[in-house]
Amino acid sequence: MTLTLALRTALSGLSATQTALQATSHNITNVNTEGYSRKDVKFTTNTVNGTGAGVNVTNVDRVVDEFLIREIRDQQAIIGNLDVREEFLSQLEALFASPDNNRSITNALGEVRDSLEAFSVTPESSAAAFNAVNELRKMVLQIQELSTNIQNLRLRADQEISRSTTNINNELNIINDLNGRVARAEVLTQPSGEERDERDRAVNRLAEQMDIRVVEDSTGLLTILTNTGRNLLSTPVVEAASHISAVQMSATLSYLEPTDSGYPGGIGGIFLGTPDTTNGTNDITTEITTGKLKGLVDLRDTVLPNIQAELDTLVQKLSVQLNAQHNSGSASPPPNTLTGSQTFASGDLLSGTGAVDIVVINRTTGAVVETLNIADLSAASVDTAGEVATTINGMTNASASIDSDGKLVISADNAAHGIAVANSTSAYTVIQGETRNFSHFFGLNDLIVQESSSSDYNSFLSSQVSSSTTALGIAGDLTFTGNFTNSPVTIAYTTGQSLDTIATNISGDTDLANANISASIINDGAGRRLVVTDTDRNNFTITDSGSFVSQIGLTTDNRALSGRFQVNTDIVTDPARLAHGTVSTTTGVAPGDNTVATNIAGVFSSSQTFGTSGGITGVATTLADYSAQMLGLQAAQTNDARVELEFTTQFTQTLEFRASSVSGVNLDEELANLVVLEQSFNAAARIITTAADMLQELIDSVR
Repeated sequence: MTLTLALRTALSGLSATQTALQATSHNITNVNTEGYSRKDVKFTTNTVNGTGAGVNVTNVDRVVDEFLIREIRDQQAIIGNLDVREEFLSQLEALFASPDNNRSITNALGEVRDSLEAFSVTPESSAAAFNAVNELRKMVLQIQELSTNIQNLRLRADQEISRSTTNINNELNIINDLNGRVARAEVLTQPSGEERDERDRAVNRLAEQMDIRVVEDSTGLLTILTNTGRNLLSTPVVEAASHISAVQMSATLSYLEPTDSGYPGGIGGIFLGTPDTTNGTNDITTEITTGKLKGLVDLRDTVLPNIQAELDTLVQKLSVQLNAQHNSGSASPPPNTLTGSQTFASGDLLSGTGAVDIVVINRTTGAVVETLNIADLSAASVDTAGEVATTINGMTNASASIDSDGKLVISADNAAHGIAVANSTSAYTVIQGETRNFSHFFGLNDLIVQESSSSDYNSFLSSQVSSSTTALGIAGDLTFTGNFTNSPVTIAYTTGQSLDTIATNISGDTDLANANISASIINDGAGRRLVVTDTDRNNFTITDSGSFVSQIGLTTDNRALSGRFQVNTDIVTDPARLAHGTVSTTTGVAPGDNTVATNIAGVFSSSQTFGTSGGITGVATTLADYSAQMLGLQAAQTNDARVELEFTTQFTQTLEFRASSVSGVNLDEELANLVVLEQSFNAAARIITTAADMLQELIDSVR
């Protein structure tokens, strides 16, 4: 070996050792840095004519297990989903409380039941009436607050979706920048381990937000795709995610998919690039399957609407049953005026049968002053709302009208007189399977009313179905009846038709369109629903010759009901108006008659039939048991999310530990490397010193 070759060999060893020392030192420095992967210097031997001539550093590699990296990334997406789900559900659980908690709905229902039972024992007691009305108001306010909180959580979830899209875009820009730095390092054959570590950390943060696919090409560039293959990042192009947050939220608002009629609906989706709100071609909302973003979408569009639907179902059943009983009787003395809660146009066609008595009673003596008997409510002379008012107007001591709000008002003409309704055999069809007596149909003596002045007969909602495009396998006719041209209108449906097809056929009917009656499919809770609405807010009814109503369900649209129902202000102002006895056409209402009061209290302990709503399947049970089932289901969801989050977190930690055993820094190993590298450095330095001495002797010998 020549001296020149010896020097070259020693210098290469010195340089290589220095690089290795720097890597080892960097490893030791970052022993506690999260996401840091150990750097390992790779050497190759130089040869000249078959003789060793030192070493070269070929690369500074990251020591990683790519399989574990991908698995950890997938688990982080699941954790992001479960974490936000558990957070929101825990807040909701605290708001609802457990059934045995005095802040729960179940407890509030029990307090109302107890107060009404006390009133039924002493119906003549003003204190008992006041307490019953007060407990009812407290329960209503509690349920209203819960409904508001549910919608506030939905709004917060929607706002968090916007923040999540911002975070996604930030991480994509970081990855894009690091892509460029890694590619440049690869071209210049420089180490890129630090940039790759930083990029991996950014990719992991991105994976927490949504499920992604990551592909690395031969140049070191990462391409980021959605789970369905849409491009998020292909350096230098970044497809920015976007979402327009709702300003406010209500139970009637829902996200509609691009294939739904009425798209884009009231709640915006998640888009790639500029939102296409016309066709939704870049709407990826339903394509996201996990991550924080998926958790937020599920909370906003499914989990919380399901809970709202259950609450609305409870309130609807409570309201209808209380009103049914309260409208069957009267207070003693009866009020001077009865004002309906439902709205009608004067010409609205009615579907009444049977008989009803309008009774004028002396408020002081209780004696019957006058009785009007409408013997046949199906007669042509009383088959519209206006004709009913006109007929009552024929009384000597009472008058009636359809007021400016479309409500039937019946008043005694003398302040000393009161108005009561003896419903007799009266019956009006609201929808197939549900009938109401005269007073209940018009809402003349409702205990529970809606804050909105709109009728609950101008919008109908089907139960949830998993797919609106699947054939229903049922056949029959839906008949629409109301105050519009060519009423009634029949829409036939066949076994091969889906909910989508039926909605299209309803909206496509000329007579219904002229009456502004239309149908649409909405995303609501766990599935799809058919909504049939009159935008003019006129009343209409739907009857069914087949099994559509019973199989699919078609009931009054009660979305948001729990946020806008209230105790009748007339009764709140004057609890003495609380009905307790039946109405006789000869003896009026006895002060001690507790027949109706007992029936009202019995609503809370009797079994009611509830349809499928939210996460609760159709069931026959009491109001209290239904509320307990609702709270129990919500608590179970929270617990499931909590348990799954804990399990997934522990599993991910196990994976991270395994990855750390591969990529992490072991101080003992690094210190051992330092000793070896120090010896190598000293050896190379010794060779240089020896070669220098030999060269000096050689120079001296030739002088």
